[in-house]
Amino acid sequence: MTAPVTVTRTAGTINGANWVAEVPANWGGTVLLWNHGIRLPSSTDRSAETSPTGTDGSAAADLLAKGYALLGSSYRSQGFAVRDAVNDDLALLASFRRSHPATTRTIVWGASLGGLITETLAEEHPSMFVGAAPGCGVLAGAVPIADQTLDTALMVKAILLPPLKVGGYASNAEAAATASTLQKGVLALLGNPATQTGTVGRLLAIATLQGLPYQTDNYNGASLSSLAGAAAQGVLTQASAAILNSRDSILKSGGVVATNVGTSYAAKATAAAIARFQSLGLPGSLLRSYAATIDRRVTRVAASSAARAVARLNGAPTGVVRIPTVTMHTESDPFVTASNEALFASRVAAKGAGARVLQLYVKAPAYADASATSAGAPYGAG
Repeated sequence: MTAPVTVTRTAGTINGANWVAEVPANWGGTVLLWNHGIRLPSSTDRSAETSPTGTDGSAAADLLAKGYALLGSSYRSQGFAVRDAVNDDLALLASFRRSHPATTRTIVWGASLGGLITETLAEEHPSMFVGAAPGCGVLAGAVPIADQTLDTALMVKAILLPPLKVGGYASNAEAAATASTLQKGVLALLGNPATQTGTVGRLLAIATLQGLPYQTDNYNGASLSSLAGAAAQGVLTQASAAILNSRDSILKSGGVVATNVGTSYAAKATAAAIARFQSLGLPGSLLRSYAATIDRRVTRVAASSAARAVARLNGAPTGVVRIPTVTMHTESDPFVTASNEALFASRVAAKGAGARVLQLYVKAPAYADASATSAGAPYGAG
């Protein structure tokens, strides 16, 4: 830990977005522009953040001690606010540079949704930054994660909670009540000796078919009960996200974005998925059976092609990377899975930009559990 330095902290509001700037006395001219993760549409948290907070506290102290200025916005809106965040970041950065003409370099970074915002800024405005560091980013883009979380919710409905309402909520309150019903329903099944074994099997099947981790921040996966807890956490996290963000998605895009029309759940039982399931001591035939059952029972949800096109404007990394970029992803993120990195890497390779990208994987149980020191490592913190 480095010695603390005197820091000048200023704050304000631009276009409805709150912001905070922290400039150390030993500032060398480099600014780190931070982007926080998603906040639910119903959230009243309007605070601006300048760095992540992990298991070892905030990365801010080390970064400030090393002479970096820290900058962050609350964004003007909640939910999947990529476009608002990009505009608010640009306005904030312009204002900061006017008041701090000694600014020489800016690096953009962020986590989860903030990782997607980071990459969007880097791709669309490369001349404004010397580097980018998206952490646990939604680098597959807005549409793929909407489809994935919808899939998870519909799979729960198909083989665990048939009465579950997925979509079509009249209010955020109804969506919140539905998410609560989901959580309580699955936990009740797990707590009932008569349904516990079958529920664990179904949760592990959904987690496997969806590529969700067997280890999270709360469960190390070292025992059957821990595996069940990890699977439940991942499945409930994704399914709840589909429910709680559905209205915001429609409002921002003008229609239903997520769809499972044309999805084959049986096809999700790949050789790799079966091998992973079998590593738990469970038969591959059971996974294939669950996948086939889901295909027969699942509700099909159609999307608006126009809404999907609008959603892509809210975040769809192209792989056109023009500045040095370091991504970091925990292998056991239960929400934004590490598969986002593979898809991003394929896009980067297709654009011939691989030399500008370094992808790092961390074995911490989940991105929220990763240390702030590791998050700040690309900048020499820790």
